[in-house]
Amino acid sequence: MLLVACGHGAEREPAANDRASVVAAELVPSGVQGECPATGSWSRCAVLDRLDRAGLAPRTDSVAVSEPPLAATGFQLRVGAAELEVYVYPDVAARERELHLLDRAKYAAFYAPVTMQSMPTLIYSANLIAILHSRNDHLRERVADVLTAGPPQPSTPSP
Repeated sequence: MLLVACGHGAEREPAANDRASVVAAELVPSGVQGECPATGSWSRCAVLDRLDRAGLAPRTDSVAVSEPPLAATGFQLRVGAAELEVYVYPDVAARERELHLLDRAKYAAFYAPVTMQSMPTLIYSANLIAILHSRNDHLRERVADVLTAGPPQPSTPSP
């Protein structure tokens, strides 16, 4: 294959290598590039970092998500071909109050096998509620394992 291009307009458009860098930077989850403090609670960057470290290559989506009757607005990630809605609360008590509002019959438990019905998987841990839209049992298990392992804990100084 032969590709030919002229230099016309080169001052306005980035070079091919620059465009590739921009695209690659957009695919890297925010929070993974910099330092994400381990506070003992889930945060957006902690979720992204943990999923990335597990080799799940999360990609951020600009869509804000909501799941009635949850009061919180969440963020959406792409994990493989699946969508993952993530809702982070200020503390465990707030997450527990919200979790009790959900009709559990509409969701598959993260520890249960995939059912014949196409139901999203409900995952919760510490101050986080996540809803995974996937029927892939292996992916469900991996995402649940990552999130139910708990948020990154602060390091304690050694004596």
